[in-house]
Amino acid sequence: TEIYTLSLHDALPICRGHEGVTGMRPRFVSGGAFAPGETVTLASDEVRHVRVRRLADGVDVEVLDGHGHTGRGPLGGGGTTVLVESVESNVGELAARWTVALAVSEAPRVEWAVEKGTECGAATFLFWIASRSQPSWVRSLQARLPRLSKVAVEAVKQCGRSVVPVVEGPLPFGDLVARKPSLVAVLGAPRWTPGNGFRADAGGLIVIGPEGGLTHEERAALEAAGAIPFGLGPRVLRLETAVVASLLTVSIG
Repeated sequence: TEIYTLSLHDALPICRGHEGVTGMRPRFVSGGAFAPGETVTLASDEVRHVRVRRLADGVDVEVLDGHGHTGRGPLGGGGTTVLVESVESNVGELAARWTVALAVSEAPRVEWAVEKGTECGAATFLFWIASRSQPSWVRSLQARLPRLSKVAVEAVKQCGRSVVPVVEGPLPFGDLVARKPSLVAVLGAPRWTPGNGFRADAGGLIVIGPEGGLTHEERAALEAAGAIPFGLGPRVLRLETAVVASLLTVSIG
């Protein structure tokens, strides 16, 4: 028996520039724009990370503006600044931008979905209120949006991306429909293929339902708005697993 392995870095159509996780420089988020020759002052949270890792001045690091620009240069100022020597754009990003519309669910599943969805290339996470979303989950999500944004930041730094996904919501279902979703993950629907009416390289909005699935009314409304149903295989997937599977499906094709 022969066994073949394929990493996400090899499989996904990403832009050039990422050196691979094992050879990656320490990475920090600047919180603002920068240009070659400028000195970036790190935020206090990032300075704490520098000190925990015991990085000395002169160590080559990367600094991210969160919008697709990666600066490289030496650490300085006792671990508080970075002198930007060069800047690259869209390092580690997918060729297409995908928004993942997630039904509001339990807090641990939502957090896991944001972390792993960020690693798989999601550009935005849009939470929506499904018929099966419990009111306590909605209240919890509203309070946890800052935490989820921080989870996305840390995932970007870890995985080698340069764009920090936006985390927004929760939206009523009607507002989600008004955004004209592209695809909707549906149990039992045919697997997505490049020839079924949607171009993966164009990006779009993928809808993922709650635990228990979409109601018939929700699915009908999404399809009426133009969403193409697609399947992820015969098994019932948890919300967070469906996020990973969906992004890999449309990215690899």
